[in-house]
Amino acid sequence: MLILRSPANNSTFSILNPTQKHFILNSKTSSQNAPENDPYPWLDISSEDDFNITKPACVILRWENTSPMAKTDVHISTEPDFSSTAKSCTVSEIFYSAEDDTYFTILTNLLSGTTYYWNVTCGDAVSETRSFSTVRGEMRTIRADGVDNVRDMGGRINVEGKAIRQGLIYRGGALNDLLLPECARLNGMGVMRDDLGIRTDIDLRWEAVGKYEFCPLGDHVAYHLFTLEAYDGIFSPGQEALLKSIFELFAESENYPIYFHCVAGADRTGTVAFLLDGLLGMGDEEIILNYNMTAIGDRRYWYDNAAKMLDILNERFPATTLTEQAVMVLRSFGVSDETMAQIKRNLIEE
Repeated sequence: MLILRSPANNSTFSILNPTQKHFILNSKTSSQNAPENDPYPWLDISSEDDFNITKPACVILRWENTSPMAKTDVHISTEPDFSSTAKSCTVSEIFYSAEDDTYFTILTNLLSGTTYYWNVTCGDAVSETRSFSTVRGEMRTIRADGVDNVRDMGGRINVEGKAIRQGLIYRGGALNDLLLPECARLNGMGVMRDDLGIRTDIDLRWEAVGKYEFCPLGDHVAYHLFTLEAYDGIFSPGQEALLKSIFELFAESENYPIYFHCVAGADRTGTVAFLLDGLLGMGDEEIILNYNMTAIGDRRYWYDNAAKMLDILNERFPATTLTEQAVMVLRSFGVSDETMAQIKRNLIEE
């Protein structure tokens, strides 16, 4: 007999862990009372727990099994009839707890704003089906051991109230550590290659020139190397063409899911994410928050570097919002209106 114990049917969970919730709350509270000469005073709020600022919350599924000798499987789907086989989270192996004589599995990398259905089978026995949901609009961080700062650009809500599609475009740090012997036993490779299904690797590292010619995830992943600068460096000669090429890759639907990254997934990656967020219509606060959630320790120095870029934006592209400025920057780099429109069709839910 299979008896589901937890979570209770129709439960709701946040995909943000407590550290992330605290960080975001402080960020938004501080910005509401910001002085004019320092519009983002909360950028010096650093996490005391670097691991928790970049890793998602998990959900634990727990059940009793009175006939554990038969093969046991946990079935998870975003469809009540389990017709969807798409990877919508990362599922651990099955564990046993002697303390309460239950079995359990751990779900991570859940989608935001999604209802999940689950049951357990053991031989011919089938449990009841239960469901749980995740909160809509929350930032989706990804745990992929061996890779830093992996995050889905989707799941969040733009100023028009529309959600950015999840599972299509990710940002983060370099993938090369996945090939190290000490990382081989971790599941980071499986998360990036199988759960996220990355098809295109956009590498922004000048450090990779002459060292890497392929994606560590395998030959099936298209690899593109662009020696990008960060912040105001994108206005240097030659950078416009690189950014134009990157956004043209974003416009091709067959390239998705896409992963773009530098070394740590912060500065160069954050600059591309800033422009993409602006194009997708995210609000100013969310654009800045998306950058600072990259934090590993104190990222306060970002304000000094980003201020240079913001000064250029305000000088060359006077506008009311960062969204408007991002679109104007992309247009000045030669990204066509049709390319931008196609990116929005790819990534914004109707």
